Amino acid sequence: MTDFEVPEAIICSPFEEPTSYWYLQEGEEPDKREGRRPAIYYYPEQTSDDAAAKAPAGTAIELKLVNLIRSRVKQWRTAGYPGVTATTLELLNYWRREGRGFRFFFAQLESAETIIFLNETRLSSGPRHPTRRAKRSAEARARVQGVSPLRLQDGHWLRQNDSHGYGGGVEHPQ
Repeated sequence: MTDFEVPEAIICSPFEEPTSYWYLQEGEEPDKREGRRPAIYYYPEQTSDDAAAKAPAGTAIELKLVNLIRSRVKQWRTAGYPGVTATTLELLNYWRREGRGFRFFFAQLESAETIIFLNETRLSSGPRHPTRRAKRSAEARARVQGVSPLRLQDGHWLRQNDSHGYGGGVEHPQ
């Protein structure tokens, strides 16, 4: 076996979240690890052309934001997709239903879930950082109520009068 050959290349179903992966390190035997492979990239070392051919892949850099989003989307999925519209929930359940003739791969579904999570739910933004939709909604209510654009611009009116998470009626220091 060469350095990167593994006894069994495919160890997870493409339709389910990965439960194990092969950890490959130059000069070591492949190691089958439990869990999902963390998102990383390799930053190449600055070397000459001759040394680059013999050099390892580079320094592994963890993509912390990707790993954080993955974990939050998983929690959101497990909780039943709270915060989405009825139409979106119906679509998500349709894609995952049993007996579907053309099943999506897990990575395809997770991609769609991530886009929905980041754009449609307030869970992705945390308590003090509103989604764009919540802010637009608050601004629209302000315009209907005749609030001047200058009062909207400084954010004070939104913080005092928004019930959808932009400020929650709590005065925050500027």
